[in-house]
Amino acid sequence: MVRTKTVVDGETGLFFHDQSVDALIDTIHHFESSADGFAPEVLTAHAAEFDRCQFERRFLEFLRRAKAGKPE
Repeated sequence: MVRTKTVVDGETGLFFHDQSVDALIDTIHHFESSADGFAPEVLTAHAAEFDRCQFERRFLEFLRRAKAGKPE
């Protein structure tokens, strides 16, 4: 399973690795045939990680760490 900060492949979205029209079409067909496989509660919880409060908290923490010389 591929995971990024914004998409969890198969849980919150689908990736297509081959950057081609055919790969995109295949992925869309896969999504349409498995859309019921995406759990609304999982999608909602994942989306909540990116709400305004979370963004502000993480951004301020990044600024504090950068000021201290430890950006990551």
